[in-house]
Amino acid sequence: MIISRIVEWARCQPTKTAFINNDQVYSYAAFARAIEAVRRFLEQQGLPAGQTAVVLSESPGSTWILVLALRWLGLNTIAVPSLAQAEALNLENVIAFVASQEGRHKLELMRKPQTGAKTIIVPNAIFLQIWSGDLPVDHYGAPPFGGHILLTSGTTGTYKKLLLPGKYENSRNEARAQAYQLTKHTIYHGSYFGLWTTIGFRMAAAIWHVGGCAVFEDRPKPFNRFFRHGVDFSILTSPMLKHLVQSMGAYPSQDNCELSIAAGFLPAALAEEAMRLVTKKIGIGFGSSELSTPAMLSGSREFTYWLEPIADRTVQVVDENQRECPTGQEGELRILLKDMDCSSYLDDADATAKAFRDGFFYPGDMAVRREDARVRILGRTADVLNVQGVKVAAAPLELDLQRMLGVDEVCLFSGLNGKGKEQLVIAVQSDKELPKAAMETIVRKFSSFEQVRFAILPEFPRTATGTQKTQRSVLRNAVFPESAE
Repeated sequence: MIISRIVEWARCQPTKTAFINNDQVYSYAAFARAIEAVRRFLEQQGLPAGQTAVVLSESPGSTWILVLALRWLGLNTIAVPSLAQAEALNLENVIAFVASQEGRHKLELMRKPQTGAKTIIVPNAIFLQIWSGDLPVDHYGAPPFGGHILLTSGTTGTYKKLLLPGKYENSRNEARAQAYQLTKHTIYHGSYFGLWTTIGFRMAAAIWHVGGCAVFEDRPKPFNRFFRHGVDFSILTSPMLKHLVQSMGAYPSQDNCELSIAAGFLPAALAEEAMRLVTKKIGIGFGSSELSTPAMLSGSREFTYWLEPIADRTVQVVDENQRECPTGQEGELRILLKDMDCSSYLDDADATAKAFRDGFFYPGDMAVRREDARVRILGRTADVLNVQGVKVAAAPLELDLQRMLGVDEVCLFSGLNGKGKEQLVIAVQSDKELPKAAMETIVRKFSSFEQVRFAILPEFPRTATGTQKTQRSVLRNAVFPESAE
């Protein structure tokens, strides 16, 4: 399990940096001692294995220490940014709410104790003893290593919960390290993904599995300090990449750094600007919280919308009868599940039945495959345009319009307006006036619609998770009110 790996690295490379949290450096030896010290404290609290402990997240470093200590005791964990969010999730079998003494959650727990669950504040004094002394002994046979709960919302804003069993910890981390070619020399920037997200939880664990270094930064304007510690790999969303591009005045280009862009589409214009100012090694990844490893990556960190399935992943594009589509035909994406993947959601039988079928995971995306077996994601199955009875993938069109208009994001919605006419609504996220010539060209491009209308918003509604995806259903109802009737 991951504790064993951290202790192993603490013994063979004790002074090697395990993580850097807001410029504070923690060696593998200090990391191992911190987990052991917190475990001993929590062991006195009488927390039965197999139950759930909610960690109220403060800094990433302290959150990781609490999570690993609790899982060492056999508890399942979830880390959330607030007590209110924890309560909204309606978690079962919660035995304790745990926070460090360093911040606001101490007061939160003191003012609002939980009925039926312990509230535990881990004293700061524990962390004063981690800089010297003996290393933990590797005696991790019982209880079984606990699991961890992730949250996933897609673009709906409604959270689904996934339990990652502890028994697959090593195989998940090894597979992820291989997929991203992580080594003990990798210095990975964790950006500001929380431990309730796939990227925030799984990537740091994979880094420690191979003995590398994770950099955490949760202070304001984190991208102004992105390359301070020699970062050479990170996973970002497109909005994060845009912030990084805007912050590059403090740094020369970093062509030794590789960036993988996930959780949405990467506009070509942004990719070109990032390759000019940040690094030429920019690729795209496609994965899901439900899958233990990414399903597809662009080869050799190259910018292309055509993605190559990971070697041990079975990725298919199927028609409405679940038959594989021929080359060039659009269909629904599905991925064959492995033992270490999730195969159900907690407390949500309907969502489980929809997403997990016949041994496959259906992420809800349209895709097309070309002759060399590479796959292009075309957008969500729910996000299609209906043009005179013909369904067309919206995502490629949205990327084209985004580039034509020079804006942050575009979403297309089709349907009948109040008078029964076929209407296209072009929702645009922008804080500036749109170029009239481009708008006129776009209207002509969609002449098959009886009506074309632009809706300009300064900010699209977004999910509250670390990826902050656009909530398309909320946006559609806002700009296309007929759809809500």
